[in-house]
Amino acid sequence: MACHELHHAIQFAYGFAHEFWWWEASATWVEDLVYPGLNDWANALYMFAQSPQIGMNASAGQSNNQQLFWHTYGMGIWGMYLDQHVGGNELVKETWEASEGEWCQYCLWMPDAIEEVGEDFEDVMTGFMAHTSVMDYRDRMFMTDAVRAKTVNSLPADGASGSSTRPQSLGLNIIEFNSSQGQGGKDLLVTFDGDDDADEWYAVLSVGNNNLKDYVVFELDADHSGTARIPFDGSAAAHLIVAPADEDAQGYEYNWRNA
Repeated sequence: MACHELHHAIQFAYGFAHEFWWWEASATWVEDLVYPGLNDWANALYMFAQSPQIGMNASAGQSNNQQLFWHTYGMGIWGMYLDQHVGGNELVKETWEASEGEWCQYCLWMPDAIEEVGEDFEDVMTGFMAHTSVMDYRDRMFMTDAVRAKTVNSLPADGASGSSTRPQSLGLNIIEFNSSQGQGGKDLLVTFDGDDDADEWYAVLSVGNNNLKDYVVFELDADHSGTARIPFDGSAAAHLIVAPADEDAQGYEYNWRNA
């Protein structure tokens, strides 16, 4: 708790530009950096795992929605991804440095922050989706698998998200293909068609259990549609991970309860 709260004190020096969720998420991440032998952060990341469909940058705002409130802590997993799989702990620090000189309040959303520090947001986001589908992180044993929107036990298959699991902006749907459906020398072929209500869609195929074996990113056309394939020999589960992006879904006052 001490390092978590001290991190908030440090954040104040950078100003208030970052959206509220990143304050709690990066303070949760820093607990592992300061005390790598302790794993209390796992309790917070559990809140992400239970509701991955909630938007990355969601927050309770002026409401008393506890699911949205605790999800901000659960998004410490984003800091872990940036640290462990992209640019180390300095990259997390650089996201805060990117907020210096931004004199607005809760206005700097993560796609812009990532671009500001010299990374491509699409590359970072799709990598996060792939690694998170199997929780391919240090101290994996303390993490809970993210809830699957659906598990596919026979092929061919098709479907769409229901209203209760449909992802918010920068939230994830993970559809798992049971490893029993794979065959040696065969590929899993998936066609995806994203709803036009989103400004953009990210879609990824991954293969792995506790560790990521392989992943491919869909190249989607202007209608948010595309096809991708990945080797699926049955030695591990495959996953389709999708996330929409809506540039209007940002800021402390956005109504995430009805997003």
